[in-house]
Amino acid sequence: MKDRFLFPISSASVSLIFLIFSLWIPLLSYPLAAQETITITIPPEIESGRDEVYLTDIAEITGADQESKKILSEIFIARKPSPGQFVRLNPETVKRKINLALKGKKNFNLNMSTTKIISPGIKISKEELMDKAKEYLLSLNQIPEGGEVFPISTPTGFYAPKGQLTYNFTPLTDPRQNVYRVQMDLLVDGQVCKRNITVTFRLKKPKPAPTDENTDKTASGNNSDASSNTDDNPPAKNGKSTAKPVIKSGDTLEVLLVRKNLTITTSGISRDKGAIGDTVRVKLANTDKIVQGTLTGPRTVIVPME
Repeated sequence: MKDRFLFPISSASVSLIFLIFSLWIPLLSYPLAAQETITITIPPEIESGRDEVYLTDIAEITGADQESKKILSEIFIARKPSPGQFVRLNPETVKRKINLALKGKKNFNLNMSTTKIISPGIKISKEELMDKAKEYLLSLNQIPEGGEVFPISTPTGFYAPKGQLTYNFTPLTDPRQNVYRVQMDLLVDGQVCKRNITVTFRLKKPKPAPTDENTDKTASGNNSDASSNTDDNPPAKNGKSTAKPVIKSGDTLEVLLVRKNLTITTSGISRDKGAIGDTVRVKLANTDKIVQGTLTGPRTVIVPME
């Protein structure tokens, strides 16, 4: 009786059904598997000028649907480094950010090694800044003929963004003090990149060439009577000139402490009276230390430091 309710299936029919399924199942599942895998490729070095860098700015992405592309485009990677500098990325950090964004719903392959994101920049050296300041200073025609200026304080070099560079100059010092300061603003494509770049120069006056007339006057002066020295024209002694004093004891002065290429500006109180070119003592305001320097202007003293 049981044999009457069984559907007769031959071994050939079973083999045919198995063959059909074995051929169609891989074909049906292959497109689905390919669509679910996202490939993300990031090169080892990238130049980016954006303030904020996102994954789609630095990566090539394939195999992602529209929803996945939108999610990946919102993954924040890093902020733009300073011009000429770089940010280093490692694969573990990027993979963790992608996993958090996709929430494990999509499979992905990340192809990258350690990557540098470089901010494009132009190197501005201190030599270039000094040359620009000196060129501007000479264009003012304030340097005495035969005189020479040399820097006593210099700025440090830096990187600026790529673009058209221009400088705005401002002279800061009365040239009668023999100390010249030039202040510069650097602009890139018309936008201020760095302000108040200052270079300080000191004037080295030319020595007058000896003439026959000067020689005769010198000989005549040596043979003149010592009584010709009056109170209005006293002899120079102890580092003091015969010129009229421009400061007196107790005056507040600007003090430039100079050591090689470094200059520190501070203030002090004069302990002596003196004229321009005299050596005077100054009590520093911040340390109460007494130093000696050369009076180069009505209110400026340059003090060489060892």
